[in-house]
Amino acid sequence: MLMRLSDGRVQHIVTQEGTCEFKLECAFLFFLQHFRRMYIGDHAITSSKVYTRLNELIGFESHSVVLNVFLAKIQTNFKVWKDCADIVYRTLQLLLDLASGYSSSKLMTKLEVTSQMLIHHTREYVPFLESASGNGGGKYRAMYYGILGKLLFTEELFSRFDDFMLPFEQTASFMLMQPSVEAIRQHQVLVVGFLRDITGLVSSIGQRKAFATFFEWFSPQYSPILGRIAEAFYDVHSVVKPLLVLTGELVWNKFGRLQFEASSPNGVLLFKEASTVLVSYGTRALSLPIKQDAYTERYRGLVLSLDALSKSLSGDYVNFGVISLYHDPCLPDALTVGVKLAVSVPLQDLLAYPKVTKAYFTFIDVMCSNHANVLYSLDTPTLCSIFVALEAGLSSIEASIVSSCCTSLDHLLTLYLAAKKKAERAQAMAAAAQAPAGSTATAAPQPSAALRNALAQMPQLDAHMTAVGAELLPRLMSGIFRGLLSHDGSNQYSLARPLLPLILIIPRSFEEYKQSMVAMQPQVAQREKLAQAFSKLTLELENDLDSRNRNKFSQNLSQFLHDVKSL
Repeated sequence: MLMRLSDGRVQHIVTQEGTCEFKLECAFLFFLQHFRRMYIGDHAITSSKVYTRLNELIGFESHSVVLNVFLAKIQTNFKVWKDCADIVYRTLQLLLDLASGYSSSKLMTKLEVTSQMLIHHTREYVPFLESASGNGGGKYRAMYYGILGKLLFTEELFSRFDDFMLPFEQTASFMLMQPSVEAIRQHQVLVVGFLRDITGLVSSIGQRKAFATFFEWFSPQYSPILGRIAEAFYDVHSVVKPLLVLTGELVWNKFGRLQFEASSPNGVLLFKEASTVLVSYGTRALSLPIKQDAYTERYRGLVLSLDALSKSLSGDYVNFGVISLYHDPCLPDALTVGVKLAVSVPLQDLLAYPKVTKAYFTFIDVMCSNHANVLYSLDTPTLCSIFVALEAGLSSIEASIVSSCCTSLDHLLTLYLAAKKKAERAQAMAAAAQAPAGSTATAAPQPSAALRNALAQMPQLDAHMTAVGAELLPRLMSGIFRGLLSHDGSNQYSLARPLLPLILIIPRSFEEYKQSMVAMQPQVAQREKLAQAFSKLTLELENDLDSRNRNKFSQNLSQFLHDVKSL
């Protein structure tokens, strides 16, 4: 009764923070939250006498009746307090908590008011979506549609999907009908609202069936709109951010929701759409000058682009071999733009912005894991800049950054050693095949196509490794040893992975490092013990990176660290 009286009064006055009405509304929401925790949902005290008393006083006999009051209050707040961001957020948080609880969400799906919320969810019925306050309402649009998505994708309400999507179909069709890029730019507010709404909806999907249903609606009829938006608004930061956030959400295989059927092309189609957006934005963004704020004007979009590309490359739902087999440019174009965006960041800025740091090293890690050959195809200065960044990352205080750098180095160095081994085998087979005739032995086999390709690539790989190995590889090895000796051992496995390839590639630098470390010890006994520890480190090791040799090196390294720390 008190809430109804307050809501009726608030409709006729200006609602803003700091007023008595604002404080009273906060008190109402505070009470509703605590009542929910105690008497509704997963931790509700169902046997409590509170409902008996409520029934006696005001006729509220069950959870369902009380939930109806909650939802009515929530809808009223969206209308009455549409210009107050704080009240809107608190109200959305209450709705989110109700929709997230197992028991409370089950109760909500049975209510008629919930069905009405899924039908009437546009700005005509929810005024805060277009409010001028709170960042145009868009600050919470994604949150609002994420909550509705939690309810929509339940078994009880999933059949209402087509009706729910009707307003989005109208908006998407309107934007696709625009004849030119300039025409689309006239509808910036509509575009931003659409992107944020779809982002919230997609973020709530956690099941394969739900995502497949959404993707069938979205592609191929409406998905081209993302590429057109990227082309039209690449220089408008307020549009670029929600566009890239949506792209990253679409390609994120969280909860395994992107596991399509074996005969389905949806994985490839999804990657192609993401590639179109990232290439369209990235190629244009690189040409834009930075005027004032580097992060807002360049790095925010760069972070979101690298994040989306990393998720799509590591999502394990696209057969990239098929894309390469049919020479589809979507993969090489996306990789090229991603690398250009990554290497465009100066090292000083890379280490100054934590979000940039994380996005950069995550992307390089993914590239080295699956597409290291692309990095080796770069020019030598660009590849050297990546190695320099990896060297800086080894000194990070973030364990995840150090681990990513070590994994990246291991993949790059392992690829080089594997290619070198194949090239040596190809040379040996070619020499045997050209041996003088007259031997009673059968003719030597010719090198396979894979071996011949490896032999052809070695001059470029050797040139890269010569440029990198002159200074960078010894510094990397020194940094890894420093990390192993100074850390508590939590990163020992990660740091050990690239150390063995480094020792095999630059054995002379390893000997020089060993001699310098031994010479630094003040006492003769310490020098002798350290020399013995270094000798045991490479004991019984072969010039190979198979699992047996790696396991042996790991055992030697553990003993080495124990001996060194006991000096």
